[in-house]
Amino acid sequence: MGAEKITAEILEKLREAISIDASVKEACFYARISEEDYEDFIKKNPEIEKEFYLLRAKQILKARQAIIESLKNPRYAQWYLERKMREEFDLETQRKEKEEMAELNRGLWRVLRGNEPNPYDAKNNPSVQPSSGAKANN
Repeated sequence: MGAEKITAEILEKLREAISIDASVKEACFYARISEEDYEDFIKKNPEIEKEFYLLRAKQILKARQAIIESLKNPRYAQWYLERKMREEFDLETQRKEKEEMAELNRGLWRVLRGNEPNPYDAKNNPSVQPSSGAKANN
């Protein structure tokens, strides 16, 4: 067909498909043109590529707006915060931090009960330097 064969009707079909965030492949299928013809047309009409980009961006903004409007529901608000402020609200991060703290506590209890040597004691770990008030064992 070629870039020059893309009619106003075909261009409108491409706009329709792209405005709902269809892929190039899907838009070409919908408009009944080849991807090669689409690429040729875009090369000869770069302003159309910018228009298509903006059409896709509009859908992203609509999705963002829908999310913001749904935040009245605490479940959606939590979902949003888990993604936007992961460090503070992400449940997986919190779970890992709790596991790490629990492992540290278990290790501390093993050391306190005498089941395990203290890794911070210079006698057990030569890489630990004795504090200034401690006597070195020679």
